[in-house]
Amino acid sequence: MKGLILAGGEGSRAGGRDKGLLKWRGIPLASHIAEAMGATCQDILISCNRHLDEYSAITPHCFQDIDTSIKGPLAGLFTAWHYFPDSWFLISACDTPMLTMEYSRRMCSSLPKGNAQVAWDGERRQYLHCLLRPESYPVLKEYLENGGKNVRGWLELLEPELVDFSDCPQLFTNINTLQQLDELDQA
Repeated sequence: MKGLILAGGEGSRAGGRDKGLLKWRGIPLASHIAEAMGATCQDILISCNRHLDEYSAITPHCFQDIDTSIKGPLAGLFTAWHYFPDSWFLISACDTPMLTMEYSRRMCSSLPKGNAQVAWDGERRQYLHCLLRPESYPVLKEYLENGGKNVRGWLELLEPELVDFSDCPQLFTNINTLQQLDELDQA
C-alpha cells in the first residue's frame, strides 16, 4: 500500500501559495497528511509540480506530473500509476490537515471488493480521499483518452464502495484559502 498526497495544484485560492507547504500548528499541511497515512502505508508519495526540495523534506518520494495535458488531481494519479502500476494507493488531498491515523486505518481495514473505496462524511463523498486497487489504472487511462477530466466522473465509473466517516466529518475540513487556515488556527 502506498500513500499518495495530491499537492500539484496552483493554489490560486490561496494567493498562489503552495497549499501543501502552508503551515498549521507549525507543520506543513502535507506533513499532517503523511503522518495520518503512515499508520498503514509502506511508502508515502507526493505529487507536486513545484517546490520538490521542500516536499522532499517530508518524503523522498516526490514527483511532477509526466503528462501536462492532464489537469488537476487526475494528473497526479496518472503519474503515480505510471511509476507504480501494480500498487494500491490510499489517496488524500494535501489541504485536509485534520486527517488522523483513523483515516488510513478505517480506509484500509477492509479492502474493497471492487476497484475503489471513497470516504463518506455523512453528507457527501470525499472523492479526493479514496483507496484504489491497481486495476483502476486501465480505467483511468481509458477515461482520460475519452476526454474525462475530473476525479468524481472517473471514480463513479468504478462504482466505489463508501467508507463511513459520518462520526468524524471534521477530518475532511478543507483549507482552500489563507483565511480558512487562519480560522482553523483560531478554532
